[in-house]
Amino acid sequence: MYRLIAFDVDGTLCAFSRDAEPGASMRVSPRFLAAAAQVQARGVAITLATGRGVTPILPLATALGINVPLICYQGGWVYDLQTATTLHRSTLPVGLAHQVVAWVQPFDWDISVYQDGEIYLQRLHYPVEFYDRWFGLPWHHVSDLRQAITHDPEKIVFTGEPAMCDTIHAKLNAQFGEHIQVLRTHELFVELVPHGTSKGGALAWLAAQMGIRQEEVIAVGDSENDLSMIRWAGMGIAMGNATAQVKAAARWQAPTVDDDGAAVVLEHFVLDADSATNFTN
Repeated sequence: MYRLIAFDVDGTLCAFSRDAEPGASMRVSPRFLAAAAQVQARGVAITLATGRGVTPILPLATALGINVPLICYQGGWVYDLQTATTLHRSTLPVGLAHQVVAWVQPFDWDISVYQDGEIYLQRLHYPVEFYDRWFGLPWHHVSDLRQAITHDPEKIVFTGEPAMCDTIHAKLNAQFGEHIQVLRTHELFVELVPHGTSKGGALAWLAAQMGIRQEEVIAVGDSENDLSMIRWAGMGIAMGNATAQVKAAARWQAPTVDDDGAAVVLEHFVLDADSATNFTN
């Protein structure tokens, strides 16, 4: 029997569109809402595992009735909703963050630094509405990022069109891969997070705190940053719209986000007990 299910948000629970109104990307389907309520009523816990900060996903967590800690910043934060406290936090060393910012200056890349739940940007390559839509956190346009980074930040994010992000990902890996984890988290984003930080590590920590065994955990995702939790969980599931690498790592494939794949996971593995039992046996 499964006791804890971790869902990625963008591309898993929520379909994303760069042209959507701010906040629209945090909406889930009525089918998933209904299934989540039934699953949690049976005593199975649901959590969110996302690269986003706490503030943007709180409305979604509230709408879903989630009462267990959330995994944010690619596993860098585990946040307890009940006490409004951060149970676990990992950050980038401030000196290393300064090195990254200095090294990328000649490339004129769109770079943002997450520090204490707020975002600092030096260049805006997109309309203001784009940053409001995607970041969901207070952000500041500054003249010098190195001056804005006063202590260890949570992560650094690069934004660009898909081909540009391919280039950014490769260059950052070559230059900083030994010191920082470089993740392609979306076609428009490349993120730098501390080595050792992962959704899988955070999910393992949370499960242990809850007294839940690895084989009792389901993890569902679609992108590179979801690989660690999909590989760690007793049942790792890829969305139908997941990358080829995620699909190869998963034990089961759900329909796409547009076809309510997340709801299908809950129905198949929890609400339809016979189906879930037959599969796992």
